[in-house]
Amino acid sequence: MNQNNFVKTNIDGVQILFENTIADGRGTFFDLVKNGFPKNIYKGGVKHIYASLSKTKLMARGNHFHFENFENFYTLTGTALWVLLDCRENSSTYGNVFSFITSYEDYKGGETQVYSVKNNEFAHFTVPPKVYHLVAPLTDEPVLVVALGSTPFKEKDVGKPKKELMKNINPIILKFGITIKN
Repeated sequence: MNQNNFVKTNIDGVQILFENTIADGRGTFFDLVKNGFPKNIYKGGVKHIYASLSKTKLMARGNHFHFENFENFYTLTGTALWVLLDCRENSSTYGNVFSFITSYEDYKGGETQVYSVKNNEFAHFTVPPKVYHLVAPLTDEPVLVVALGSTPFKEKDVGKPKKELMKNINPIILKFGITIKN
């Protein structure tokens, strides 16, 4: 794949895009936003840039959705399982789950799609408002995620899925042995 390609998911508004990397013996340069974003999701500008470091294997982070905020995620180190769940009641993909693995190194994900840094590119993805997201390290190596948000962080913007929707992600959580703490 090249940076002009993307992967469409089974959740409306979520797609995985590919950007450039340049790697040599010193490390890796990641082009986070070389050609802008699809559908102008940051029409008001990027309002929040942050990084999250997950250090405990199989311990979930995130485990929420936002009411207003669009987020764009980049996994820069480690190997992580991502689980997304459409919680938008008016969406044609309401209740759909999409899971995948992002990894700096090659990783065998079994039946789960893996997007590794290779061929001078890496994957990033956009999560619209009311799409639940969870990330969990699958190896002992810490996972560093950088994210861009369309709004500044506000505690009142964070929500949790209805209990009946959470059952949709349980098979994935059990398959990988992920622990979720609230």
